[in-house]
This record gives sequence, C-alpha cells and structure tokens, in this order.
Amino acid sequence: MEDLVSQIDAPLLEGIEITLFHQEVLEVSQLAKFICRVDSLSLIDRAEISFHDDSISVKLSQELQLPGIDPKTLKINLDCYEMNLRLSYLAQFCASFLPTLSPFECLHILVQCRCIPWRRVVDNPDPQWLELLRLFNAVKDLRLDEIVAPHAAPVLGRLPAEQVSEVLPALEIVFISGLNPFGPVKEAISEFTDARQLSGRPVSIYTWEQTML
Repeated sequence: MEDLVSQIDAPLLEGIEITLFHQEVLEVSQLAKFICRVDSLSLIDRAEISFHDDSISVKLSQELQLPGIDPKTLKINLDCYEMNLRLSYLAQFCASFLPTLSPFECLHILVQCRCIPWRRVVDNPDPQWLELLRLFNAVKDLRLDEIVAPHAAPVLGRLPAEQVSEVLPALEIVFISGLNPFGPVKEAISEFTDARQLSGRPVSIYTWEQTML
C-alpha cells in the first residue's frame, strides 16, 4: 500500500476509509503524506479512537463542523484480534502516521465493545497507555469514556512530578463519561490535575455532560 499511495494525488477527495490488517511492522508514513496532499483533509484536527471487539478504528476529522455540511473525514481500521497487543499496535500506527499530519487539538478515546477485559479496573496501569498519550503533544481537549477512564486516568495520576508537563503538555480540559466524584477514577485524575496546577499548566476536569466538578 505504501508504494501505491506514494504515487497517487487526489486533491478533491472528501473522505476515505481504509482497513489495515495486522502486521508485525506497521509503516504508514506514505499514507500520511498522501492525506496531506488532499486539500479537504489536510486540516483535520480531531482524532477519535474506538476499540471494537476485533479491531481499532481511528477517525480523523475537523473539529469545526457547520450545520448541514458533512465533515471531511478519514477513517482507518486496524485489525487486531489480540487484546493485549492493541495498545502497542495502536501506538506503532500513531508514531508512523501522526507526525506528518497537522497537530490534533481534540482526542476522544472510546470503547465500542463490552468485553470483560476492558471492564477490569487495574491497580498497575499499562505503560502502553503512556506510550500512546505521549504522541499527542498538541491535544488540548481529551475525552475518555467510562470504560477507558479507569485504565488511562491512573497512568496520568501516577506520573512523576518531572514528567507531568511532558505528557500531553498542551492539555487544558479533560472530559470523562460517567465520572463518580468519589470513585478511584476521580481520585487518580485529581492527582494529575493537582500536579499540573503546581507545574503552571492547569487542567480542568468535566463530566462527559460538560458539568464542571
């Protein structure tokens, strides 16, 4: 695919959906350069990552959407059946694909499946979450659903003081769906926001319904 897209120009393309099958080494830098050559897709600034039963989808679009006008979108599906490999595979894709594109200011992470492994609240956060989040240096708006938050929030909450401004350095707002004000997710994310406040880069926390806590 990389050889093919390196020879294609489609400046009037308004949307595209691509499925990539699992492979040991994922190289998609030419695909990213192809997207940059498409005028209507070159300004995408919103990323939505969705985990499904046997795949991951990455949907890229423009945050500003006008009424009655379909947003220009790019959707990439990553086939990956092994749950324990998904984060590392996603991070590998993002590391190869994202640097070429314009910075993303909005990042939404969702789970579209309801399988048991995603519902386990772990005490030892998977370091692969940190590997993934480090790639989104320009993100200002982070949104986590109620299944993702128990995995991602502890990663942020346990960051050493010297690293708290290095991960998601531009972050300003975090939205969490179904956030319990007295639960472990709120405790973890509060540790992160307290550390960011001390670092001079404050972050506000909202519920998914945009009610300030």
